[in-house]
Amino acid sequence: MVLVSGIAAFEQVVPNSEHRFYARYLFTNFILLFKGKSLSDKFWGATKATTVPQFARQMEKLKNLDKDAYAWLTKTSQALVSITLQHSCEV
Repeated sequence: MVLVSGIAAFEQVVPNSEHRFYARYLFTNFILLFKGKSLSDKFWGATKATTVPQFARQMEKLKNLDKDAYAWLTKTSQALVSITLQHSCEV
């Protein structure tokens, strides 16, 4: 919840800037709301995807497991896509 309001505040203050959130910060917020190893594994599967189709498959697996967790991550999908693209450039 803090993350989502933080994004909104940042976009109001600096509307045209590019920003990224790193996986560990997203995960810290994620595990406060959604508990369990399976959900954790799906989260990391999405953040470690190196292509858009891999990312989409991991997000679909998460959606099948927990729709609320999927909805929360969908709200932060811009950050996850950024992490995915950054990771694919480093590989």
